[in-house]
Amino acid sequence: MQIFFLNLERYITDVLQILTYEWDPLHLQGDCEAKNAYENYAPLLCTLLILKKPTTLITEYLWYIETEEFDLDGDYFHSEAVARRLCAYAEMHMTICNDPAWLPMLDHSEPGTCN
Repeated sequence: MQIFFLNLERYITDVLQILTYEWDPLHLQGDCEAKNAYENYAPLLCTLLILKKPTTLITEYLWYIETEEFDLDGDYFHSEAVARRLCAYAEMHMTICNDPAWLPMLDHSEPGTCN
């Protein structure tokens, strides 16, 4: 069985970078205001990614933020593309940890993971 370990602070920072520079529904183009506008959403997104929730759930959450939180028309296809990017990031940046102590804490056997 593979166990996954990650640096959570770095993970949140990287997800925030994707939100700020790739998603950016407010079109703030990566300035400090963009980081501030999106930083509250990074921890929950990281949680969803770590739990390997489906891309469709990540897409729906980004869409919800755009349309409900920011009161924008939104771009569903862009949200979907960013969700796929976030899921790809999550898959690439998990490091195998052979410490059996992690077993009870992380269960990655759940179907419907980010694809």
